[in-house]
Amino acid sequence: MGYDRTAFRQHIDSLIETCTSELYATTERDENPSEIPVFVVGMPRSGTSLVEQIAASHSRVAGAGELRDVGQIVAQLQAEARENAGEDVDLARGLRDGYIARLQQIGRAAERVIDKMPDNIITLGMAALLFPRARVVFCRRDLRDTCLSCYFHRFDQALVWYTNLVDCGSRALELERLAEHWRACCRCAC
Repeated sequence: MGYDRTAFRQHIDSLIETCTSELYATTERDENPSEIPVFVVGMPRSGTSLVEQIAASHSRVAGAGELRDVGQIVAQLQAEARENAGEDVDLARGLRDGYIARLQQIGRAAERVIDKMPDNIITLGMAALLFPRARVVFCRRDLRDTCLSCYFHRFDQALVWYTNLVDCGSRALELERLAEHWRACCRCAC
């Protein structure tokens, strides 16, 4: 099964259409006041590991590596919303607080804990609702360099887009478009 550029573009279009500035301005949130999460996002091979290493060298910052938690939280909340035709506030609160507790466990006494899963860029809309005080660092280097680096790198996980430079470039451009959207509507400090 190959990478579907059209489906990915449509997914990004859907995120941009549904996650609007108005949504964030009008959505009532049961905020967790934690400022612990720091999301380092972007394309793989764009510098996320380097940013994590540099930031985690500070005594009040810890690196957690690439956690899959945020993507799993979003998937669970979406499945629950489809099943019950609505949002389960208690489920969202429990998942959010569980993630914060996991970061606290990983970071011990750190004031900030970095989750450097590059694909968290796709879930930043939900993350902005769940973790409104989180920091976001968007890593970007020349897209040609990033795509070539992805193409020649052998990833452990099954990423079907990196074996074709056109697919890689298409994905990179879509993520750039999404990052611009998050900057504008969520006021992410990307």
